[in-house]
Amino acid sequence: MARTDSIYAQQKEIMQRYTRHCKKARLAFEGQRGILEQLQLPGKRKGDIHGLMSQINAFYSKIEQYAEQISKFDISQEEVAQTKAMLEALAAARLQQIESKGEAQHATHQRDASRKELRKWMAQFRKVARIALADEPQLLESLGIVVPTQKV
Repeated sequence: MARTDSIYAQQKEIMQRYTRHCKKARLAFEGQRGILEQLQLPGKRKGDIHGLMSQINAFYSKIEQYAEQISKFDISQEEVAQTKAMLEALAAARLQQIESKGEAQHATHQRDASRKELRKWMAQFRKVARIALADEPQLLESLGIVVPTQKV
């Protein structure tokens, strides 16, 4: 759960930077439709996380070409590089989270299969115990097998 919270915090910080940088880039390249499209700025942001992260990655991979223009709007190359590093760290954290989830699902599947095998073995054991200890009901009960009382 802590990993998920960390991922959400990273996403939030990246989104805040990206939103701020998009606003500034729209001002810097106002009237330059080609550049705006290259940076994927016209239109709405993608709704799903994968599409949005793709847009953000595209923006930061292409914005570096325009270092001189964006520096006039208080977007430094260091800030762009730092945000790109944050994006890489987020991608790595998300991948690790997906791998962990897969491992947990596999472990759950193995546990369920083991329980099923154990239940099967216990059923067989109870049958053998009932036959072997038919004359010793107290021993059966000590094994946890309930023996109905017989009426005389």
